[in-house]
Amino acid sequence: FNAFHTASQELDDRVNTANRGITERRIARMASDPRRAVQVLVERHLLLADDTLKTIHDWNVERGHLTGIDVEALTAQVTQLETLTDQLTAAIGAGQGTASVDATSGHWLSSYASNASELLTQAKGVMRRVRDNESFSRGEMMTLGSGGGAWMVDAAPPRMVREYNEMIDQYNRIRWVQ
Repeated sequence: FNAFHTASQELDDRVNTANRGITERRIARMASDPRRAVQVLVERHLLLADDTLKTIHDWNVERGHLTGIDVEALTAQVTQLETLTDQLTAAIGAGQGTASVDATSGHWLSSYASNASELLTQAKGVMRRVRDNESFSRGEMMTLGSGGGAWMVDAAPPRMVREYNEMIDQYNRIRWVQ
């Protein structure tokens, strides 16, 4: 089983690296086209959100406190995530993204921005919890330990993952006009 797990992880890493390269090249091609400005922001946001989730991947709870998260790296990513989320929300609010999506995707683009804001809120909460060494309450600890309900705990990595997945779901519904 260990050999399979190692091989699977190596394959995942290769696929993720290839996909990231494809996305970065797509962003570079679109960057000079003002009609693609919102799409560029969304794609950049996705890459940064993915990096942020990787930063919290090795989280653990010891004596009620989050451990295993590099708070400096997370803080830098949250700062960048906030900037991108603000830019994205402003651009969509100004109607800049509607020309770059098909008629049915304007709603999904707006929903993506809403989920991006919620991801940012949870990322800030996790950052504060780690930075300030805030402990989870007894009830939060019970919920985190329950497995399936861990996503309900605010400012906890499982909640961040859920918000990320909701955001990805909205992204997958967007149809960009070519």
